[in-house]
Amino acid sequence: PQHLFDIANTVCSRHVEYRAYEKGDSFAIDVAWYTRDGERFRDLNWLEQNFAYGSKISQDKKTKKTLMNVSALKSRKIEITKNEKSEIIPIATINGKTSILKRIWVEVSDGHLKIPKVHYVDVFGVDVETGEDVTERIK
Repeated sequence: PQHLFDIANTVCSRHVEYRAYEKGDSFAIDVAWYTRDGERFRDLNWLEQNFAYGSKISQDKKTKKTLMNVSALKSRKIEITKNEKSEIIPIATINGKTSILKRIWVEVSDGHLKIPKVHYVDVFGVDVETGEDVTERIK
């Protein structure tokens, strides 16, 4: 699988990585926790899959595009596609610009019953038109 992007947060030194691989004429996603050294640590548990870091892949029948929804970024669809170098890349709208998604940062603190309270989400990417870095804070 090829690295797409990752999600990190304030309460854990590890991060969640999203990796993609081709599956027929579409893509499949592998999601797991990784250490700072890039070692796979463990798969997501049920709670993480369903409420924080899980992802769903769908195929847009009209456009033939592979679309991904990530729980941490419910408001955005991410298109999984290939660039001119045949690398699999995630395309999302960041701050109004079509961008290659690089990283998501979730600012959290311990909440009620050990359920983290999310304060905001920062999304980082690279504008596909200009190559400039783009960021957006979602509250």
